Amino acid sequence: MPKIVDHQKQKEKVAQAVWQVILQSGIDNASVRNIAEKANLSVSTMRHYFTNQSELLYFSMQLIIDRMEERIKSRAQQFEGSPFEASQKIVEFFIPFNNEEQIELQVWLSFNAKALSDDKMRELSDKMYTDMYKGMEWALYILKESKLLKPDLDMKLEIDRLYGLVDGLAIHRIIKPELLPSEQIRSIISRHLKELCKEEFE
Repeated sequence: MPKIVDHQKQKEKVAQAVWQVILQSGIDNASVRNIAEKANLSVSTMRHYFTNQSELLYFSMQLIIDRMEERIKSRAQQFEGSPFEASQKIVEFFIPFNNEEQIELQVWLSFNAKALSDDKMRELSDKMYTDMYKGMEWALYILKESKLLKPDLDMKLEIDRLYGLVDGLAIHRIIKPELLPSEQIRSIISRHLKELCKEEFE
């Protein structure tokens, strides 16, 4: 009886091999041959799934977005707490706190460099940052609808500020994790959100 191959899982295995090559040798060395070797597949088998390097990198980049969206959806469904706790938790979704998330963000930053010269990959990069921006909107509108925010805030400005803060914290979490341990990042986010709220949180 012939062996049934799960093609989606096989493609995800290849994508994870892409991540490993990028982490170890940089994106310039993410050739089809090097990735095939890392995935323990022949180049011809690789060509069966991806016709060229650009298609392979695009799929690998898309997989990171898919995983992030699945985590956010799962965590949001499981969460119970106050509106303020919910807002903070949403913001924290976009910070890589565990090893798996840190690896994905490291690879993502490499993909972003490639996206500067690849229109299709740039579309994915834009989508990721759009999703992150919407997450910041979501977090602040929870506070607004719960009547926790100060009434005179410029919402657009505060969403932009929170977006910039979280983007910076996420990158620092990768580049200098020893300077910003998890609890320090959570404290920074909590302090920032409390400063946007009425006196009961100050």
